[in-house]
Amino acid sequence: MATDAVLSVKNAWNSVALEERLELVSKAKAQGVAAAICFVLLAGSIGYGFDKIEFLFGGIAASLFVGQLFSFYSWRSNKPEAILKYLAARSVARRYAYGYRLPDLDVILIFKGFYQQIFSDAELEQLYESTKTVDFNTKLASTKPVWICLMRGAVVIMSERRGGAKLEFICPVTAEAELRKPRPDEEVDPEALVLEGCGPTKGRIAAITSQYPGAFYVFEKQLERLLDETKRKAIALERI
Repeated sequence: MATDAVLSVKNAWNSVALEERLELVSKAKAQGVAAAICFVLLAGSIGYGFDKIEFLFGGIAASLFVGQLFSFYSWRSNKPEAILKYLAARSVARRYAYGYRLPDLDVILIFKGFYQQIFSDAELEQLYESTKTVDFNTKLASTKPVWICLMRGAVVIMSERRGGAKLEFICPVTAEAELRKPRPDEEVDPEALVLEGCGPTKGRIAAITSQYPGAFYVFEKQLERLLDETKRKAIALERI
């Protein structure tokens, strides 16, 4: 999670999805092991060329240090890059939400996923396709890799393109918004979450999936909690 306070390195790192952090650790270890194996093969080749077995034994001993060195280098290179990407996505998502004058821009969760727009009928789909501007930097596809940002006041979905981010879907967290599972007639992943928009995206429907099941589960539960809170507040206001 992240807060609106001044971000420290620790808070920025904690904003990265847990599964992606584990991927970085695995990648660093894999590169270290690969470097160690290559070093042993190189030392063995030199030893074979000079007919000295000592080179092989020395290479095996030194490979432990080489593996750790390359693993540390990979970790030190990939970790800051991941943090900067998340900070950039966080900043752009807040900017989009602020541009639509949505309240409460406190970021709860941000992670990578996939977005697919659902149309209630063919006419709406044709109308949407006719009003879209041509973007030669974006491939035409029904499912797009996106950044999904959950704030206390909105859900912002953005895709990456050359030159910056593109807003795909934005939905205020209000009593009108609805989060549900896909219906049988909707051609989307059965494990997806379907979010029916309101406000700026009223009438639009988004299907969301992610390669990070842990972050996806937290997103679902947190958004359900926020929607329940807004609906209870709306009912309480009606009774006054």
